[in-house]
Amino acid sequence: MRGGDAALAGPSLAWIACVAALVLFAIATGHRPFAAPTDLTLSEAAALRDRLEITRQLRLGADPNRRAWVRRDIIKSTPLALTPLESAVGIRRVEVMELLVRHGARIDAANYPVLRCFAEQESADDVIEYLERVAPSTGPVTCDAVTLPW
Repeated sequence: MRGGDAALAGPSLAWIACVAALVLFAIATGHRPFAAPTDLTLSEAAALRDRLEITRQLRLGADPNRRAWVRRDIIKSTPLALTPLESAVGIRRVEVMELLVRHGARIDAANYPVLRCFAEQESADDVIEYLERVAPSTGPVTCDAVTLPW
């Protein structure tokens, strides 16, 4: 091997060694370092954009309007109690919101102000556009009196 070839191979070999160490750790402990938890709430699945898990849970009867815990470090460094739609707004993903709405998540006069103000806080313009298209006519929203997830 020439000197230049060895210099190029070094980072690749280091990466392979790290991955091998993770795999060996996973085999020895049963820990799955690259896998999502198997006990996700629907709000967590929404936060992770896991469309298959969202669909699976909805088919099994999960309530798309129910608030559930989202573990720390999935969205924020602290645990949060969010609805699946709030999780989708928090990660700024309209396609997750659309999936949830197609399967029974409601955007109504009760939760529209929270979703809308949360989207404004997160500068999620595409989410705001979506909410304006599908939301009931509630008139102007004043965010000063709305309690946001964070």
